Amino acid sequence: MGQIDTIKDLTGTELVYSKSYYSNIFKKTEKIVSAVFFILNRQEIVHDIKDENLLTGEIKKSSLSVLSLMSVTLLDTDTTIRARMLEVTRQLLLLNSYLSVAMASGTVAAGYGSIISAEITSVLASMGEYGEERNAPRARAERRMGEPAEP
Repeated sequence: MGQIDTIKDLTGTELVYSKSYYSNIFKKTEKIVSAVFFILNRQEIVHDIKDENLLTGEIKKSSLSVLSLMSVTLLDTDTTIRARMLEVTRQLLLLNSYLSVAMASGTVAAGYGSIISAEITSVLASMGEYGEERNAPRARAERRMGEPAEP
């Protein structure tokens, strides 16, 4: 029995119990971080880089930061995730920017960087569903009424 099987047998309001969130956002982010480390470590071996340069170090730190933040979101609910989405989005965009610089400098092959960048964009789009669309009816009601809607 895998992790996802265990999760789908449980119930609760936290996002860890949402198969969609767990599979499409958390696990995808974990795969992005794994790919970043695989590519950077492979680059160091292929090009015989003895010391990790500043850029690859920042990319690795940023990747781990994203994964750490994402693990905290698993304890959020649909209603509390919005507060954390801004920081998660900022960290993903920062990682994407680091990868762009790494591709421009030749530290990361453009093909690899582009694939990871596309996956980051996909995660950001999926996160939008949790940060906005799930709360959109309430937000629209608040705008129409000029005051917060009752939960």
